Amino acid sequence: MAKGEGELSDLNNDRLLSVAEAAEYLGIKGSTVYAWVSQKRIPYVKVGRRTMFKRELLDKHFKEVPPKAA
Repeated sequence: MAKGEGELSDLNNDRLLSVAEAAEYLGIKGSTVYAWVSQKRIPYVKVGRRTMFKRELLDKHFKEVPPKAA
């Protein structure tokens, strides 16, 4: 690995995901993400009025709790 490559991938992993990005990452529809947020079934953070997601928290959550149909 070239110097600095690991640092860049770490920054991408720490970046917050939008609803659309989280839906694509999880392989589900955006409407399902919104439903799960309203039901408090997935971890999220609010940034102002925006709902955002930390990839590592999504990974950890779905290792512990298998997803159910919306």
